[in-house]
Order: sequence, then C-alpha cells, then structure tokens
Amino acid sequence: MSTDKSDNFSKNTRSLLTDINTSSYKLFKRSLRLVLPSQKRTIFLLIFGIIAFLFLKFYFMENINAIESYRDFVKEVNEIVIPTFAVIITGYAIFQALVNGETLITLISMDSKERSRFAEYNYYFLGLSLLYLILIIFNLLALLIFKNMSKEWHLQFLSNKLNEGITSFLIAVYVTFVIHSLIELKSFIYNLFQCFNINAAHTAINHIKGQKNNNSE
Repeated sequence: MSTDKSDNFSKNTRSLLTDINTSSYKLFKRSLRLVLPSQKRTIFLLIFGIIAFLFLKFYFMENINAIESYRDFVKEVNEIVIPTFAVIITGYAIFQALVNGETLITLISMDSKERSRFAEYNYYFLGLSLLYLILIIFNLLALLIFKNMSKEWHLQFLSNKLNEGITSFLIAVYVTFVIHSLIELKSFIYNLFQCFNINAAHTAINHIKGQKNNNSE
C-alpha cells in the first residue's frame, strides 16, 4: 500500500471509530441526507406532484369518497413497502457479507465526498432503511386514524372546495413521497452492484496471483 493510500486508510478508519461515539440522532440525520432527492429528481417529483394534485382535485374528489379511497390506497402501499423493507434489510446483510478482507480495505481506502466509500455505503443503507421505516410507521398511524374516521368527515368551518383542495394537496404530497421512496431503490441496487464488482475483482486478482505463484514454483 502506497504512503498516500495508507494515510487515507488511517484517516478513514479514525472517522469510522468517531462514528461509534456519535449520537443516534446525528447518525440518522447524516444517513437520511443521502436519500434526499437529487436536483433532477426534485424537478421530476414537483412535476409529478402538481399533476397528481390536479388529477385529484378536478377528477378524483368529484367521483370517489376521499377518506375511504385514501385508506384503501395506504393499505395497498403498505403491502408493497413492508416486503420491500425486508428486501432492503436482506440487501444490507449481503453488503456486510461481501465487505470483508481486501474488499473492506479497498472501500475504506476510497474517498467519497466527506467520508470513505465504505462509510458512504453504510450510511446509505441505514438512510434507506430509515426512509422505509418512517413510511411504514406513517402508514400504520394513517390507517389507525382513518379506520375510526367517518367517511363524511371534513373541516366544517371551510367550504367543500377548500376541503377538497387541502385533501388533494396532502394526498399528492404523500403519493409523491411514496414514488420517491420506490425510485430510490435504483440507488440501492446500484450500490449492491458496485460491491459485487469490487468483491469479484479482488477474488479474480487473488486467483491470478495464486496461478502465478503456482507457475513460478
């Protein structure tokens, strides 16, 4: 290992040790920053949210009971999100299994923005897990609330149109958040793919070295 690479490895290792003494709040805050939408995705989500709002306001609310339909929609989302959360935990376990030996040393030696590539992957998997956990908890709370709510409930001091507008906006925000969570799986798959590549490269290098040693003997 070169001097620069060795220094980098030592610096990133110290950073990992620092994380051990960091509060859970700070760790969660750092990890959730990694699952925030990029600039391009933010623009896409804004456009999607506006379209969803207009569709809900001028079509959905006039033809379907909002509370009952939203409750059913949340149930369907939960049926997708909960198994997906299990897949993410399994993927994180695969990541931990892959990252050992020389693969671990390589990832710790590689810089990625503010920290090592290993720490970046580790924080990302934590952030994605928290994102889906937040969505699951929110869905459960929403189901509990809407289960005991009258189908005709509305804010009586506001007009019907304003009630429909507020409901449409809130549902559009929720749907947009769900779409963002599902799109984020793309990065999850990409990170696992990169870990597989690094692990496979090290296995291949070790195999070549072994063959050379055998030939030299």
